[in-house]
Amino acid sequence: MREFDFEMAVCAGLESDGRLVARQLAGGVHGSRVMDCVVVEPGPAFDERARITDATVPPRLVEAEVGPGTARRPRAVVGDSEFAREAVEAGVECGYLTRERHGGQRYVRATTRYPDGWFDGLVGVENKPDLGRPGELELQLRKDISLAL
Repeated sequence: MREFDFEMAVCAGLESDGRLVARQLAGGVHGSRVMDCVVVEPGPAFDERARITDATVPPRLVEAEVGPGTARRPRAVVGDSEFAREAVEAGVECGYLTRERHGGQRYVRATTRYPDGWFDGLVGVENKPDLGRPGELELQLRKDISLAL
């Protein structure tokens, strides 16, 4: 069996009982190590985290350069059109943004955070369907240990 097919079968099996699975997730410095599959073990606040979606936060705001550290002028975040003002209003209503005033000017800041305890652990899965040809297994294991994967 090819590694890709094996990986898809492993992920399908893990997802079949509702697990959250990520594929090809970076496990270290960019380009240095990629985990084949990573399983998120839900924590006590997982359902609270699951409510933070594109259905509750306007996608335009998710893609905007507004973060928790810096209050920004609304027009700098999404522009100055009526549509942009509606996106900011929707962001405030759903709790993603908060409004502030500084020097008589209006600002917004992202306030939605992943809740503490939204996951209990991560399980990395390395697919090796053909152990007869493991590639650079020793080098890979040394790298995984050095990255604490």
